[in-house]
This record gives sequence, structure tokens and C-alpha cells, in this order.
Amino acid sequence: MQLKGNGFVYHYPADFDERAAIEMTDKGYVAGGSVEIAGKARFPVAFFTPNRLRQELELAMDNGESVLAEEGLAIIAEITPTAILRASEELVNQHFFDHLKPLLSVVSNGAMR
Repeated sequence: MQLKGNGFVYHYPADFDERAAIEMTDKGYVAGGSVEIAGKARFPVAFFTPNRLRQELELAMDNGESVLAEEGLAIIAEITPTAILRASEELVNQHFFDHLKPLLSVVSNGAMR
């Protein structure tokens, strides 16, 4: 599944299905997705709401962890297709992905680039 924007495409995670689409707003996050920028590459991105991020941080601390990290972490008010598309466009326009390492893609016969 994907969302098309102006000069980019947001790709939901590979295992994203209809159930995940229904549940993502209530869960407050969608991680494992990527933004493909036309003429450049594909970059990892994870969207969390502030409440979900707080819950994840508290859980990590309760488990004795000292850090919570997610590739391409972006915090948005709600997790909906419209909000994801709007946030992805802003991230592209703000050059957020310029400092991230692009995701590897399969070129042919299993070779990565």
C-alpha cells in the first residue's frame, strides 16, 4: 500500500494490511514505512503520536533501557492517511531525509544497491 504525493511516495510497511490500516489510528503509530523521493532514493520513516511515544518511552525505561530510537522518527498529532501524507510532504520539503542513509533496494538476482 502507498500514498502518492507531489514528487514522493509514502510506502506503508511490507506487512501492512487492511487490519493494520484500521488499527493504526488507535495504536498511535506506524513504523517500518518509507518515503521514496522521485529521482533520489527511498528512506525509512516512522510516525508516532506524542501519547504513543510517551508510552513507548515509559515501557523502555520500565524495562531498564536507557534509550528509545526509531529510524526516521517523526511525531505527528494523529495517525491517518491524510496526516501521514501531509507530514511526509513537509519532511521532504524540509530536507529531513537528506541526512539519512537510503534504504537498500534489490536491483536484480538478489544484488543490493
